[in-house]
Amino acid sequence: MCAGGPRRLGRPRWGWLYFLVVLGLAGLAVDQVALPSGAVRMVMGCAAAIAIFAVMAFWVRRNRVAIEQLEACDCAWEKVTVRVVVSRQPVPSDRPVVREPIEQRELVAHSR
Repeated sequence: MCAGGPRRLGRPRWGWLYFLVVLGLAGLAVDQVALPSGAVRMVMGCAAAIAIFAVMAFWVRRNRVAIEQLEACDCAWEKVTVRVVVSRQPVPSDRPVVREPIEQRELVAHSR
């Protein structure tokens, strides 16, 4: 890391993550208490677990910039290297390009 220290433009919303995880765990607890044993409980428990992970992934996606800025410093952009690749210019051919007038192309297209 550089000596400039971390640069913070925004903070991750940790409270929302904690709230969503606790809400999901409460849903799992209700699932264990309210549903009878069997396939329904297992399917609902799996669905709730998948939903919890999906919500956590959504939270990370929404807060990715703030999470990245936790570890970034002021001099980070000085160390970024950008490589510009110049494409080759098309080589003109020796043959002249013959273009048909627009009206003739439309007539040919309609006659087929």
